[in-house]
Amino acid sequence: MSNAREQKMVNLARAKRVVQSLVDQILKDEKLFLELSTIKNFDEYTFVHSANVAVLCIILGLRLGLDKKELSELGFAALFHDIGKVKLPIDLINKPGEFDEFDWEQMRKHPVMGVKTLIAARNLDDFTTRAVVVCFEHHLTLDSMGGYPKIRERRILNLQTRILQISDAYNAMTSGRVYIKTAVQPFEVLRRMWRLAGKGFDANILKLFTNIMGIYPVGSLVLLDTEEVAVVYQNNSDNIYRPKIKIIADRGGKKHAPVALDLSETMGGDFSKSIVRVLDAEKYGIDVATYIVDY
Repeated sequence: MSNAREQKMVNLARAKRVVQSLVDQILKDEKLFLELSTIKNFDEYTFVHSANVAVLCIILGLRLGLDKKELSELGFAALFHDIGKVKLPIDLINKPGEFDEFDWEQMRKHPVMGVKTLIAARNLDDFTTRAVVVCFEHHLTLDSMGGYPKIRERRILNLQTRILQISDAYNAMTSGRVYIKTAVQPFEVLRRMWRLAGKGFDANILKLFTNIMGIYPVGSLVLLDTEEVAVVYQNNSDNIYRPKIKIIADRGGKKHAPVALDLSETMGGDFSKSIVRVLDAEKYGIDVATYIVDY
């Protein structure tokens, strides 16, 4: 879709292969994918979240050098990592306000419930085996001794689990949830995640993820040193501190037609503008999506 947006050649052959791979898996076990459909009917957020996490996982796995089969297994595991939530009461999933201890006790059961659902749904081939492991491990801490479900012996978390934990946490915090009052700005999410590097998240994978997403992820509303306001619309892998932006308001706060600028470009050896800090788009009533997607 990004290629189409930039008027580049759309790789239909690649899209067909992705679809065919999905079809192959559905043909192997229709029942399991009906379970995924059930998530959508049961809880829209969980369905969309799982799909978003799958995309992030595959991109991250690709950068880590996983082969096609491994990427397919990773994407499959990501799609079904929260399948156990289907077994929880819908009132709990959509409960407004904070969870009490009883609520969390119920929520902590979903990894084991997910394992049981996956095992019951199909034969244990490579795809399902990986998904079962990821489903069981994805809420454990990096040393496996914290988080849930509680286990007796220390274990090394599967690589796919460590990839998913980062993608899962990032998407959950940037999206918001019933029991997470509001979405957190991407910049702040990355900062919180780095506080847990080496404990809650694999530091090496988190570093790669940060390079992919950028210090100022796409969709960030930022204040420039010129006091202008801009939206980040594309990352810069060569310099994560200098993404491509669209300036949308002047120093007085007056909105105007977006003006694209690559912050990595220099004039006379100096950068023309720089980011000072991240702003809260909701506070300013700005829908950043309108500046990212070309309709």
